[in-house]
Amino acid sequence: MNDDQLRAFAARARGYGLALHLEISTTEREPVDEAVRIAGILGVQHIRVYSRYEGQLSQVLSRIEDDLRRLGDLADTHDLHFSFEQHEELRSGEIAQLLRTVGHPRLHAMFDFGNMINACERPMDALAQLAPHILQTHLKGVHVLPEGDGFGHRGVLQGSPEDDLPGARMLFDLLMLGDEEPQVITFALEQENLYYAPAFRHHSDGDDPFIPYRELSTTGLPEGWTLRDLLAAEPGWAVDQVVHVRGLLARMRELAAARLAAADALAGTR
Repeated sequence: MNDDQLRAFAARARGYGLALHLEISTTEREPVDEAVRIAGILGVQHIRVYSRYEGQLSQVLSRIEDDLRRLGDLADTHDLHFSFEQHEELRSGEIAQLLRTVGHPRLHAMFDFGNMINACERPMDALAQLAPHILQTHLKGVHVLPEGDGFGHRGVLQGSPEDDLPGARMLFDLLMLGDEEPQVITFALEQENLYYAPAFRHHSDGDDPFIPYRELSTTGLPEGWTLRDLLAAEPGWAVDQVVHVRGLLARMRELAAARLAAADALAGTR
């Protein structure tokens, strides 16, 4: 879109009462600067980023730390917040340590429901490590694929029999973050059915493993599918996820109401 089209898009979103967030798949200078420029046109305050650097883990973390410090400066200048996503190659503790080291109040974490699998982490362990920093999250379903002494994953419909994630528990824990008000401001429904990602980290990794370069994430065409088939199926899959998440929230509301009623009844007998 040119700038006039972007302004029209932003006006349409405002007309629906919607806030816009941006997501880019890099922390490098030029694309970040362009995202910041577009954010100014759209009135966006939140941008998701992640890195795709190659090298020894220590070198990759050093480059990311430099990028995060620059993102903090941009955030201050342009009234922005950046959320760094754990995207399959870095572990949650490594990202949390980076955010603690940089220590900028406008830098946060984006927690993805499944990406920790490829970094050889367990979902609840990853959530616990990142919890103090999480501002946004991606909800999705994942089928875990053992690959040597690591794990890849295939995207499946969230909540389906193939979904190996503790999705209800993760959603609940994320909803409960924050003291006086919710900490997590965005729950993005990311129904990535048929997406595949290989193992990036392994149990046998040493203290400073080599991190290979990774391309942008894409969903290839499965055998027997055409692009037309895939595009025709995606709206139905999206609706399926909305229905699933609404069902989870309704059940949580029922359980909370029952717990409060029980507590009130107990208090009345004292």
